[in-house]
Amino acid sequence: MINKSKKSKKIIFLSFTFLFLLFSCGNDTSNLITSNSTTNNSLTNTTTSLTTSTTSNTTSQTSQIIVNDEVENQIFISELYKGSKVYDVAIEIANTSNSVIDLSNYKLEIIKSMEVENSLDLQGFLNNNEVFIIANDSFIAKDKVNVNLQLTNDILNKNRCYRIVNKQTNELVDILGNERFYDKQFLYGNPIRNEESLYSITKFDYMNYYCLSEGVIDYLGNLDLPLTKVELLEGPKLEEKYADLSFSDGLNSLGGFFETTIESLGDGDTTYFYYPSEANLDSGEGSYSTRYLFINTPEVDHGGELDYIKAEPWGYAAKDYNNQKLRNATSIIVQSCIGSPVHETFGRVLGLVWYSDKVNPSLEDYRLLNYETIRDGYAFKSGTEVYNEMNYKGINYSFFVDYALRIAEEKGIKVHGEVDPNFDYNN
Repeated sequence: MINKSKKSKKIIFLSFTFLFLLFSCGNDTSNLITSNSTTNNSLTNTTTSLTTSTTSNTTSQTSQIIVNDEVENQIFISELYKGSKVYDVAIEIANTSNSVIDLSNYKLEIIKSMEVENSLDLQGFLNNNEVFIIANDSFIAKDKVNVNLQLTNDILNKNRCYRIVNKQTNELVDILGNERFYDKQFLYGNPIRNEESLYSITKFDYMNYYCLSEGVIDYLGNLDLPLTKVELLEGPKLEEKYADLSFSDGLNSLGGFFETTIESLGDGDTTYFYYPSEANLDSGEGSYSTRYLFINTPEVDHGGELDYIKAEPWGYAAKDYNNQKLRNATSIIVQSCIGSPVHETFGRVLGLVWYSDKVNPSLEDYRLLNYETIRDGYAFKSGTEVYNEMNYKGINYSFFVDYALRIAEEKGIKVHGEVDPNFDYNN
């Protein structure tokens, strides 16, 4: 049976002014990018030429932004907060340089399709291990966060790249996002730097971040983190907040869960489970084929009417991995996913499958088999949906899966590059 059972720091209010620059987009050379490689103290410098103009002066002004592979730790973008409304946006800048930083030496640039859309000159001083919050006029949680720079407009956009530039050296200090397009990993989530990346970085990589669900504000205005990278790789845990939700209303998945039993084991991403009447499925209680959300394991031989579906490398290995986990489980839970359809194309129920091998487990004892199958290299990612309301400690389940997939791909394990020793590649 189921037994349902932050690092803080000061924030200094900074006085400031800001200069708002609106850059025009030309049809000739305004989007010209020039790259030069030079050697300087063992660093490779790439210089980007941006042609820009202000709203008050139509004369083009060119600024040379120096991009180094490595940069001295200065200030950096530690979090981008996005709420439920379009312009409910704030950005957090942090200092971990072990010195007081004069913000007037820096500007925040907002980039859209390789062009500077807007620019803010910063002012004030930022102490070590403190943060500076810039918020749109439409930022809703003004009463919950100490905003240092309250804008009178809404120039911060959910789907933009942001970069910090040192005005004295024209050096790129930090960047969040891809200058050419908005990074899909954060399209429906809020990037926050992980504990190993709290310093200036000039090459964006989403592996330096966690992804919070939109509207999670607990970590804005401080350097607290929801979990460690070790905990991230262990995967999400099942939280109490879903205990009182229904599994479905017959048409929509509502995020609830129930304890179940195995009706029939399947391959690596499909199992028949028993569904009680409270699951509110079309045909009432009984045995239903369940397709594991987020993952796609290689095929095994199907036979019968599906004889045309043949085994693929790692298909039987994924099946054995799944079946062993379920056989050894003392308790299994199936959970629906808010925002997901109840059934997939072939009529199977879409679900999150949790299991525990402990006696009388608490919710914290359950592990997400969907996630572990990806992490251990037995599956590819299926679908691009984020499901913002499904999270653990504020971090999207989908980000856990994306992160684990990237690790497996980089290691080249199982389906991502290894030869299946038990598969006959000649037939």
